[in-house]
Amino acid sequence: MVDRKPTGAGPFLRTQEAAEYCGYSAKHFARLRADGLGPAFCKAGRIVRYTVRDLDAWVLETRRAVAS
Repeated sequence: MVDRKPTGAGPFLRTQEAAEYCGYSAKHFARLRADGLGPAFCKAGRIVRYTVRDLDAWVLETRRAVAS
């Protein structure tokens, strides 16, 4: 996870911004979303948005003590 504030305006981040915030590519984030494995998101039409709170929670819940 990146230790900086997101540059997106408002409380929501687009896929590219959210992926960068978590250290992933936008393509990988879209794949996680399609597989139901990514963080919670909001969708208005075709626009997908994430909150920083949901991203932080997802990162914490997917961390592991040991690699498997």
